[in-house]
Amino acid sequence: MTTSQSRTVATLMSDAAIVRMTSNCSNLINACTTFRHSCDQRGLHLRNKCAWQVLGLEGRAMVQPTDDHDQLRGVRVLVVEDDSLLAMDLEATLVHAGAVVVDLCQTLDEAMLRADAGDFAVAVLDFGLGSETVSPVARQLVNRGVPFVLYTGKSRHEPSLAEWRHCSILQKPASTRALVSAVRAALSR
Repeated sequence: MTTSQSRTVATLMSDAAIVRMTSNCSNLINACTTFRHSCDQRGLHLRNKCAWQVLGLEGRAMVQPTDDHDQLRGVRVLVVEDDSLLAMDLEATLVHAGAVVVDLCQTLDEAMLRADAGDFAVAVLDFGLGSETVSPVARQLVNRGVPFVLYTGKSRHEPSLAEWRHCSILQKPASTRALVSAVRAALSR
């Protein structure tokens, strides 16, 4: 991978935009996807570690330094996001803010199984998981009294989000500061 490609990939997360790709990244993304499918299927975290290795970014966060460091110190977070790169980015952002990401789930089935665990204080949920929504997981969390943030590309006025208008809804792309603030707000409810 060239230095130019490394710099392009390193800009995937910024306060201005979540993903900024150039045409030079398409081969890199294809390689990452292919590598992800060839990794051990034990979980997204392992696949993400493989993706970080392919990208040559292992050990480096894809977040810009902010004043948000340690605002979530010790908070245990479940992340549900079907896009591997966004999941890695959410994990890096939350860890940078001091949180402990207990798991990354990519599918509704994974998230439903994981939502029963009592080892997290808050969840960050991508509303759209492929052709499904995360609503069953959100309902499960409401029943358990666990706060969450819906992280979605949809407008908060979208009819499919009507059930969740009383919850924290953060529209993609969002800044690091906005994500950390939304998680803190969800915890304080």
